[in-house]
Amino acid sequence: MTAPAPPIFLSYRRADTGGYAGRLAESLDRRLGRGSVFHDIGTITPGSDFEHAIETAIGRSRVVLVMIGDTWISERDAGGERRLERADDYVRIEAAIALRRGKTVLPLLLEGARMPPESELPDDLKPLARHQALELSDTRWDHDVDRLVEVVRGHVGMRATAASRRALLAAL
Repeated sequence: MTAPAPPIFLSYRRADTGGYAGRLAESLDRRLGRGSVFHDIGTITPGSDFEHAIETAIGRSRVVLVMIGDTWISERDAGGERRLERADDYVRIEAAIALRRGKTVLPLLLEGARMPPESELPDDLKPLARHQALELSDTRWDHDVDRLVEVVRGHVGMRATAASRRALLAAL
């Protein structure tokens, strides 16, 4: 029997927001419960088909969080081509699958990043530019993650866990 897929999928570029992805996955798991987040490093079993695991997880997820840092759009490959322009760029693939399948896509802005305009995105990602983003800041991390949790709960229909209620009460 297959375990239920996590309702939240994290899409991120390792060179851009890799450290934040791990931190966010842990923060969300604490607030929403273990197993709530698909984070490739901790979720995909070694030896598994990476592409199949990603596509399956996005298909089963309810919310796809696209983590956009200050180099997300400008990151280049060894040949100097913008990675986002490459059809085999996993970040592009993940976001495009989510958009095509009508998933709730929530851009998360980190490191002072701005939301990329449609004109800077490949055709299959242009709809991303119209999605309202949420900023995550080091200086307001807990507050920003609490806000994200409420937004995600609204889309996923998750109720607050006892631990997240205690954390929220302590913050107040």
